[in-house]
Formats: sequence, C-alpha cells, structure tokens
Amino acid sequence: MTRTLFILAFGAITAGQASAICIIDTESKDGGSLPSTMNIPALTITIDADAPADTSKFIAEADSATQGTRVTYVDCAIGNPYGKNVGILLGADLGKGLFATNIDGIAIKPMWSNGAAFGTFNTNGLMTFTTEIGRWTYPAISYFRIELYKTKETLSLTNTAGQLVLPAGTAAYNWVNSNSVANFAQKLDIGQITIISTPSCTFDGTKIVDFGLVTSGTLNNGIERNL
Repeated sequence: MTRTLFILAFGAITAGQASAICIIDTESKDGGSLPSTMNIPALTITIDADAPADTSKFIAEADSATQGTRVTYVDCAIGNPYGKNVGILLGADLGKGLFATNIDGIAIKPMWSNGAAFGTFNTNGLMTFTTEIGRWTYPAISYFRIELYKTKETLSLTNTAGQLVLPAGTAAYNWVNSNSVANFAQKLDIGQITIISTPSCTFDGTKIVDFGLVTSGTLNNGIERNL
C-alpha cells in the first residue's frame, strides 16, 4: 500500500510540473515589475520623390526607451511556450521581418533587443532550463525599434500635409504561455506615422546659355558669366 501511494504521489508531482505555467514575479527579492508597455511617439517621415526602392536601407528608424526594470516570471516549466508577434495594426508579413502598412510600397520592420542583439518578428519557441522549473526574464535594458523601408519605386501619395502610414496603436509584443496580446510581457505602442514626399532636384548635365538673350533680371535670378 505504501509503495502504491508513493507512485501516485510521484505521478501527481510530475503532472503538476508538466502543466506548470509561468507566473509574473513582482514580490520576491529577484522579482521585477508588471508587464511593460514601451512607446515610440508619433513620427513624420520625409522621402525624396525619386528615392529608389531598397529593402536593405531604411528611410526612417526610431527606438523606444529601455524598459528600465526587468519583467520576470517564475514556475516556468521546460517546454513552456513564448514568442514575439506583431499586433493587428500591422499588415501582411512580407518576409525578412517586414510588414505591410497603409501605403503600398512602404513597409515596417519592428525589432526587439535584449540589450545585446536584435530579433525580428514573428517568432516563437519553447523554454529550456537546467532544472525542470525555472525563471524567465526580460531584462531592464531591453527595448523596441522600428525601421521603415521603401519597397516599391513609385508611391501613391496624395496628401501634401502627410499621408497616413500607420495609425497609433500596439505594433508588437512579447508573450508568455500563449500567443495573445493579453498575455504580453512587453509590448510596443506607437504614435501615428505619416509620410511626406519632397520634390527631387536631379542634375541632368551641362547647359549652354546664350548670354545675348540674358537680361539684367535673369542675371539677378542667378545666371552668371565670367567678366
């Protein structure tokens, strides 16, 4: 009877570990803050009308402040899921970490840094520890970055005061236990992003000026010749 009870008890412990989920720790000496919201304020981009499409060179970037305090979870089991995803604010996944915006030809790349290296979205994984139950931490020096890229040669911009690229809202988040913004450990809220196209002045070669046709008025407007 004693042996049977021992086996049942051991089985209950094992099942409890397998079903453990991470719990936010704000109270212990190793604890941290509640889940963190980081912000990037409203942004207006100016772009040369003749700028080439280039997914290797951003046209604008902005960083949030660092988190400042760590966000840490306890009672996490080996194999507990975690990941990072974009919010519904962003459009289709275009590959290479880029996502569509409200303007065809402008893409956004959200990134997250742990203070040492950047990662792109979307990703997910399973936690690993040296023990069956462990602690999962988002460090105080972590932060978000966004980069914007021109992905098409021609843009359709009609609002000279600034065309809406993205409205304000949640752009990305890190999650724990299951993929939902409700389970965020960290999230990035951005302000409205707009874009303005600036005129392009292109040099098209040397010109010959007939100074016999030049008046004092045109000289005052910038045409010169050697005396």
